[in-house]
This record gives sequence, C-alpha cells and structure tokens, in this order.
Amino acid sequence: MSDDDAYRSKMGAFYAGVIIFLFILGGALLVGGISKFIGGTVLVWLVALFFLYMWLRARYTFKENGLLIRTSISGREIDYSSIKQIQDLSGLLTVHTMPVLFSSDLIHIKYDKHGDIWISPVRKQEFLSKLRARCPFAYS
Repeated sequence: MSDDDAYRSKMGAFYAGVIIFLFILGGALLVGGISKFIGGTVLVWLVALFFLYMWLRARYTFKENGLLIRTSISGREIDYSSIKQIQDLSGLLTVHTMPVLFSSDLIHIKYDKHGDIWISPVRKQEFLSKLRARCPFAYS
C-alpha cells in the first residue's frame, strides 16, 4: 500500500470547534477553581483527546478488491463490485445515522442491498476520481 492509496478523514470546523472548546473548558475548570478536584478537568480533557484520537485513526484505503474504511474502533472492507451508488454531498445539509463524522463535506456510498456509509476524505475530488474509476458501474 502506498501513501497515495490512503486518505485521512477531513476535520470540519464544527468538530474542530468542539475539541478546542473542550480543551479550553478543561483549562477554565482547572485555573478557575470551579472544580473541587482535578478529576473534572481530567475528564473533560480525556473526552477531547478521545475525539482527537477518533479523528486521527480514521482512514480510507484503496485495496486491490475493495475500499477499506477504518475508524478508531473498527474497520470494514467494501468490495468494489458491491458498490451501487457514489454521491458527492458537498454543500448539502444532510441528516445521517453515522455516529462520528468529522466534516459535513461528505461522500455517501451505497453498497450491497441496504448498506450505507458516509465518509469525508481529504483531497475529496481526487478520492472520488479513484473510487469512480474502480466502480464504473456505480451511479451518482
């Protein structure tokens, strides 16, 4: 696997704002003496670090026969032949069921009969070109 085949997840402004807010809140709790014990600050910082860890671990990798989607806690490979639809959702207000999306600049992939996944890779147009080249039978 080369570096050209792997794409990190894009971090949107909202997600980055939540992480920054949590770090600032933890600092305010510590400095302002709002928390009676350091545990409150540590807990807030741990939540922020967990969100940061989830973003850093998310990867989308082109393999020989499928697209490998890795998150912080799991991974799945979707065969190119099972991909039915690829949608670029740039600029659309979307409601989705994915537990963690780091950006609102999404790609929606439908696969198998009822499989859906939303991803947000960096270099999105390059990623879409590579994916569509591997899945010419998928419609947009």
